[in-house]
Amino acid sequence: HREPAGRWSRGPLNEYAAGSDARGRPQGRSYPRSRPEEDGEVDLYQAIKERRSVRNFKKTPVPKDLLEKIFDVALWAPSGMNRQNWKFFVLAGERKEELVSIAAVSFEYLESELQVRFADKPKIVEATRRFFKRLGGAPVVVCAYFEPANMEDVTSFQNVAAAIQNLLLVAYAEGLGSCWMTGPVTV
Repeated sequence: HREPAGRWSRGPLNEYAAGSDARGRPQGRSYPRSRPEEDGEVDLYQAIKERRSVRNFKKTPVPKDLLEKIFDVALWAPSGMNRQNWKFFVLAGERKEELVSIAAVSFEYLESELQVRFADKPKIVEATRRFFKRLGGAPVVVCAYFEPANMEDVTSFQNVAAAIQNLLLVAYAEGLGSCWMTGPVTV
């Protein structure tokens, strides 16, 4: 058994200066907002609190060795019965552009559902339309899948979700933006 690679350090839980709401959730964001590249290391608690979905990306290519480093850590996710039945496809270049074309067309199938769910928030529908048309301009797209054991296999959803969460946190630690996108799954 080898130790997972990565730059995670454990530290004290950041305190909130603001109070809590009625359910005990912290209000306001008073914890430090340093970027990963400022000090070279990201505290796990900090990464969990500060990682956000990015929907507009730089065009800078992501080096293959950095992607390999991210996946080396992300795949240490727990999985039910240690099945590790996730599959990841990393798309860049022409393959990514093919996926962008599919996503752009798929929005028309989601639009009516989004208009119902966000009837009072038309800006969300329009922002989603723009995102689907180019997937935020991301230089790399990662597609996550799993192989279910049977039709009622909830564990597989949980397995791949844990691996995706690791992927998002490690990408953040490496200074990369990310966005967990599930919309096309419903098409």
